[in-house]
Amino acid sequence: MLDGGETDTLLRFVAAGIGIALVPRLAVHKDSNVVTLSVSDQELRRSLGVVWRGDRLASPASRALRAFLVHELRR
Repeated sequence: MLDGGETDTLLRFVAAGIGIALVPRLAVHKDSNVVTLSVSDQELRRSLGVVWRGDRLASPASRALRAFLVHELRR
């Protein structure tokens, strides 16, 4: 079993016939030669985080996006 965070690598293994993968639908390109199945009887969740470098000054746009995300995610 391979547990990896690089979706493209997982899909390449699948395309090469080396295994199967559970990935978000958006990760599979329409012109791909892999077969997809929808998981419809389960509630799947994914944890995401907001990260940034603390030792560098971010651009105004980056700071605005970070402030928005932090505010919305803490609600």
